[in-house]
Amino acid sequence: MKKISLFLFLSICISGLTLRAQRIGFSDQLWRSIKTEHFDIIFTAEQQDLGLYYARVSEKAYQNLEPFFTEKPERVVVIVNDMTDASNGYATRIPYPTIMAFSVQINDHDSLSESAEWARELITHEMTHILQFEPALGFYKFLRPLFGTIVAPNLLLPSWWKEGMAVELETQLSPRGRLRSLHQDATLRAISADKKLFDYTLASANEVLPTWPYGNRPYIFGSLLWSQLVKNKNTSSINHLTSRHGMRLPYMITTPIEELGEVSYDTVYEKTLQEINSNAETQIKTLEKLTLSPSEPLPISGQSSLQPVFSKPHQLIAFVESLDGDPAITIRRMDDTPYPGLKNRPTGQINSLVFHPTLPQIFFTKIDSLNSKEIFSDIYIYDISTDSITRLTTKERARDLRFSDDGKKILYIATINGRTQIKVRDFLSAENKLLVDPAPTDRLYSPIFWDQNTVLYIHKNSRGDHFLNKYSIPNQTNITLPLSHKGISFLRKSANTLYFTSSQNGVYNIYKTTNFKNAEPVTHLKTGVWSFALDSENNRYWGTIMTSDGFRVSKGALTSFKEPLPVISSTLNAHYKFQDRSVEPQIPEPEPYSSTGYLWPRYWIPYIAATSSSNGVYLQAQTSGSDPVRIHQYSLLANYQTDINKGGFIGSYTNSSFAVPFQIGALQSNQTFGSASQVVETKTGYFGVNPDMFKVSKHLAFQTGVMQQETHFVASTKHWGPYIQLTYIDYDQSIFQISPEKGFGAFLRYEKHTNISGSSDFNKAIATIIKYHSSGLPKHHALMLRLNALATFETISARFGTSNSSAFTAEDTLIPQFVLRGYPPYQFFGRSLWTINTEYRFPIRTIERGSTTPALFLKRLSGAIVSDGLGVHNDALNSRMNESHWSAGIEAKLETTVGYILPMNFVLGAYYPFSPALAEGPQITIGVQLGGF
Repeated sequence: MKKISLFLFLSICISGLTLRAQRIGFSDQLWRSIKTEHFDIIFTAEQQDLGLYYARVSEKAYQNLEPFFTEKPERVVVIVNDMTDASNGYATRIPYPTIMAFSVQINDHDSLSESAEWARELITHEMTHILQFEPALGFYKFLRPLFGTIVAPNLLLPSWWKEGMAVELETQLSPRGRLRSLHQDATLRAISADKKLFDYTLASANEVLPTWPYGNRPYIFGSLLWSQLVKNKNTSSINHLTSRHGMRLPYMITTPIEELGEVSYDTVYEKTLQEINSNAETQIKTLEKLTLSPSEPLPISGQSSLQPVFSKPHQLIAFVESLDGDPAITIRRMDDTPYPGLKNRPTGQINSLVFHPTLPQIFFTKIDSLNSKEIFSDIYIYDISTDSITRLTTKERARDLRFSDDGKKILYIATINGRTQIKVRDFLSAENKLLVDPAPTDRLYSPIFWDQNTVLYIHKNSRGDHFLNKYSIPNQTNITLPLSHKGISFLRKSANTLYFTSSQNGVYNIYKTTNFKNAEPVTHLKTGVWSFALDSENNRYWGTIMTSDGFRVSKGALTSFKEPLPVISSTLNAHYKFQDRSVEPQIPEPEPYSSTGYLWPRYWIPYIAATSSSNGVYLQAQTSGSDPVRIHQYSLLANYQTDINKGGFIGSYTNSSFAVPFQIGALQSNQTFGSASQVVETKTGYFGVNPDMFKVSKHLAFQTGVMQQETHFVASTKHWGPYIQLTYIDYDQSIFQISPEKGFGAFLRYEKHTNISGSSDFNKAIATIIKYHSSGLPKHHALMLRLNALATFETISARFGTSNSSAFTAEDTLIPQFVLRGYPPYQFFGRSLWTINTEYRFPIRTIERGSTTPALFLKRLSGAIVSDGLGVHNDALNSRMNESHWSAGIEAKLETTVGYILPMNFVLGAYYPFSPALAEGPQITIGVQLGGF
């Protein structure tokens, strides 16, 4: 029997609050669209130039990609989203082929930082995914007309296959791309130098693991495999493999690669690693012909560090350190000891920092939620002397800070409308002035004051070439200086000398110049240096250096090299020669945005399983839809159970056209009480509003409305009344943790049921509280306390309450789950019921082993000591059921990825029930949970 009433009803209620947050933009924001030959380009009305630009870029990307693929969609939606300063994008074909393009230009430490024209590489990459997902051949061509867009077998391919191909084509069809990137080349050289390269198996390349390069594994190692394939088999292999996989059963991935004359993807990958390792060894031998500059990593508690800055007056070094995925500013003295007494260090998505020239202050920029719609980067001040943080700007979208020598002005890069601009803030007038505003095809980096009236900065053009530019503030003139070093980045000034990084020899090193014409290197590194800080008086630097474990801030001495550094190259670069074969597309005029044509159902997902009574079959079908901006969203689910000859459904619709979004929903469901023969049928309809609670707390969601509910069990009843619902979540879990380790969550729902027929009035409250604690415990150990309660305040039938379950369906979610392990499910039921669950969680072993066929990857094993308690109120049953019942036990949880994309936890539990009359002896269970919290 499927117990779906309370769990699914609360799931849909909680998801309704989430749907509201997913609406793009504000309710009063106007949107426009451009319908080109192949795309619907959707953008805000105030950003028409940006929409026209993305329309052109998208059509040109389509032209360049078209020869690689046979199967193509009729149209693709591209949403130009400038509501965030986190550079990214994604593609999906559900409910229809869609690209979400976050238009903000990429920053300078990212793996994508060497991209040329950001929009071109972004759209090329994501459009590759759309074309990957399109084939539905063989027997699938009969299924797609029936089931819709969900029939896309290549969606189930490994991430290294999908992302690797996208990086390959992003590189082929642009002047740069990640396979030409010195960032990626340095990563591979560092891993090879430490003899770790062959530890990166193809199975592990599919995963996001808590070791470098974390979530970039599929992109780096998948692209290496695809580069090798295309080099050996030519570009036709892309269409061959895409089409052949598009007609095969999921996870049967060997035959298509065999048809190209290869044994398997694994053998191609092994050969690829051998070539990469050989290239890295050759590079290192070449570099070692000249003595390498020694460097020493600064001690850290976390996994990585970057962006060092130096305060000469206070003799302090500061940098951003990441501990278990949480970045924070670390401040150290010159003897490498931590600066004492700092308890309020800045944390979060910090993307630049700089010391004030004279004061004990750090100015930094951080990406954070400005409201429920916008996530922007602004300037903050951290006062070391008072250990306090002050916000300086709002909605300025700033990064890459640099002070004037007197500390009266600060330069920064502003990101808006898909552009990068140079602005200056005058602290006396508190005004921000725009200095340089290039086209969206280009990108600006690293502005510095050369003097009070002159700014130097890096200008990267659409081909990815770097130029050193000089801007005169009084004259408002701009010139390009003759310094022609490759990849000029990270400008720093010391006295009358300009220091910068350059990839002149194939490795990013620090150079210096006094005439802006010639420069000499002052480091010679094996992997490379990114951002850096100088103490030129003492001839030393601190730099962000690539290691086999990621970026590490290291210190070293500046050494003048009078001869050129040994030059290295990557064998991968020889694979690529970009030629843009596209022609200028015809772009029609923008028109008002309309959601109407996007809302009809595009797919439905069937599901079949045995009922929990094992006496019947559970059948289910579901669909969902929305317009691209998500002003209108809906979901529908229908089910039928053969053993009880009953069906049900869940439907919801959310409208975000107004300042306060509203939701309408209805469901019919069945819930078991006590035994499989006691089934309560419940029909519910509701209307609710979802006011924006961000000003109260960004962790809070709220809904209120009215509902009507019917129940059928022996007799029929009907009630109606108002409800309110609050959800608060401030806990999360990183890939480094087996569990959330701190934070709090709460769910509270109150319902007033006024009798219409067959019963009496009653009031009901449902609550869940979750708390995590790890302070004082061993690393990555955590305590979890969970309280769940349903309280009906009047004497009324148990069918208006709920019953227990024996295992968590989804771990660490706020949906109320009344779990009592060690006892049968549905054994306890009543109008009021509470449970308490405590767990002491601890890591056991990191496994990180798997295979490409079969598609199974074992991540890690953890354990938990658990204790559960339950109390229930049911007037019709024996009084002992009104008492509390307890159990204790131990669990082992194996985290896995099944079928390349599905996170699954397999839980082996042994529990002892302390009410022997209700459960016989120790209980051993094996369960499955959805993972990926």
